[in-house]
Amino acid sequence: MYDSGFSKTGRTERKTCLNGTVESVQKHFQSLQDNKMIMSTVIDSWTYLLNENEILKDDSSPLRLFMTTETTYGPLKIDVGEGSYSSKIGRYAAFDDHMDVVFKMVNEMHNKQYEVKDFDMFVFPIFNSAHFYIICYNMKKTRLEMIDNIVQTAGVEETYDDLPAKLEARKS
Repeated sequence: MYDSGFSKTGRTERKTCLNGTVESVQKHFQSLQDNKMIMSTVIDSWTYLLNENEILKDDSSPLRLFMTTETTYGPLKIDVGEGSYSSKIGRYAAFDDHMDVVFKMVNEMHNKQYEVKDFDMFVFPIFNSAHFYIICYNMKKTRLEMIDNIVQTAGVEETYDDLPAKLEARKS
């Protein structure tokens, strides 16, 4: 899991590589300090570990799938004009491709073939400039839950734009 290497400055850096899918270096984890912008590789490393820990869950606990930041950052930020069917299809295809990457990773990790219907919750880390938050779709209770460290003074649409609606449209 950990490997030491040399940076361009000649100093030794600790590198973390998780199953060849997520790579972080020690300096990325230093972004967890106060008043620093968190690197998406840190979130994705954590996502990998959370998915791996789902193997240990009790049978009575909900099965969760933790997505990477790439699942939502690129595809769902694509601006689609009104009536632009081809742009909308392109966005959905990109989103589905990123979902497939996470499914493949989890299937290999758990040595099992999961389908969408097997999961009780889908957890999406949202990386929007300096704003990080989590959207969780509880499929069994058909509800959306959001975890955000920012005190809400505006409505959902003003704070999150149309991202929750875009995810809602793809959950089927």
